[in-house]
Amino acid sequence: MSNGRRVVAWIALILVYFWGAQVCKNIVVCTTAGTAAEWWFARSSPVHPTWSAFDRAVTVNLGSICYGSFFVAVTQTVAAVVTKIKKKVDENGNRVLGAAMCCCVCLANCIAKIAETFTSYAFIVVGVYGYGFGKAGGHTAKLFRDQGLLLLEMDGLVELVLTMGSVVVALITGAAGALMAEKGPDDWTDGVKNPTVICGTIGAIMGFGVCQTCMSVVESANNSVLISWMENPHALEQNHPDEYEALHVTWKKLKRTEVAVDYAAEEGLVAPTEVTVERD
Repeated sequence: MSNGRRVVAWIALILVYFWGAQVCKNIVVCTTAGTAAEWWFARSSPVHPTWSAFDRAVTVNLGSICYGSFFVAVTQTVAAVVTKIKKKVDENGNRVLGAAMCCCVCLANCIAKIAETFTSYAFIVVGVYGYGFGKAGGHTAKLFRDQGLLLLEMDGLVELVLTMGSVVVALITGAAGALMAEKGPDDWTDGVKNPTVICGTIGAIMGFGVCQTCMSVVESANNSVLISWMENPHALEQNHPDEYEALHVTWKKLKRTEVAVDYAAEEGLVAPTEVTVERD
């Protein structure tokens, strides 16, 4: 195989990997958002709400998920390719070109992160309202235009807390792996050099990865509640008054006001709920 074909095959494999990973991740996002919406709007479902949301995510919403995930996969692939090129440039010792490639890597990674963040909220909208990706993207753009700073603040805070939790789990599982290699039977590590370090590293990586997967559900649930609260507070008041009261008090402390009419009621997505006056 020629070098050109090898490079194209390498890029294609990276693209397919990122695309598949994003599709799996966004199926989880849509399922979580759909489950939250079932509870928020007290929708009646013939089956368990989570199963109903998952069924929609892998059927009617799957096209939107694949479509939106492809754009994120492209940006991530570009970032990976640019990073690889930068490493080659660094090996050649060209400092000027290396500095330029460093800027390109930074730009590509920023674009990939922006695309991933934007689409994650778009898929929340897909899961909550059942929109296609195009309409959900337009709705998400409007959310960022009106409340972008709040979304980014909440996203940053929650991501920091969840990442810290994953790091703690990684440290625990890494320590457990190192302890098993150190205190376990000799045949467990027979023929392995530096078994304590290797087992500890593998345990930490596995713990971090599994915890991040679980934390992604928590993050999706948090974003679903945030968007639902910003756009449909009165549905929560009607269906879950105790939870509404707690969020209402916190929202007042942030010196923010609730919408007068729920977005879902305006669009006819759920039965209109009673509009209440702002309380102290």
